[in-house]
Amino acid sequence: MIDKKPMRLQEKNLPQNLTQAQLSFITQKTPSEYIKTRPGPGGIRLSYVEVGYVINMLNQVFGWDWDFKILDQQIGKKQVWVRGELAVRAKNHTITKAQYGGADIKFNRTSGEPISIADDLKAAASDCLKKCASMLGIAGDVYWKDLETQAPEGQHRSEKAAYVSRQGKASSAYSHRIP
Repeated sequence: MIDKKPMRLQEKNLPQNLTQAQLSFITQKTPSEYIKTRPGPGGIRLSYVEVGYVINMLNQVFGWDWDFKILDQQIGKKQVWVRGELAVRAKNHTITKAQYGGADIKFNRTSGEPISIADDLKAAASDCLKKCASMLGIAGDVYWKDLETQAPEGQHRSEKAAYVSRQGKASSAYSHRIP
């Protein structure tokens, strides 16, 4: 018979690629002054952080020793999307996260022509970078609402993320609803 109890997470079981200071900084609760909202589908409100917050966090945590590159881009009739990869280096180890990001194409109201596909691609790249960084834990509480509620109280957010992941409750959503 297989015991389905979750393994109790201990620091010695965590990967040791990040220092405790880096891990604490990444997994800190996002300060409310950096959390913005925007309209979402069906009249809901979505929470997000601006790309400047994410870049600042990456610079502070990894000392500018990180890279982001676009691997692929597509231009559709109404949207653009990119596939990108974030690589951070810590203790002679590279951690890589890849994701997609998208943006609506902005059209001139009079002519109906796209205003600037380049700006739309930059918006998609910013979205992609934020999604990659959230996979490291940066603004994870913004993009993964259940992060704070699924694990036993008193655990650090990094322990909660590992606990939830082991429970098979990881969310693929990057924005959450605000009542």
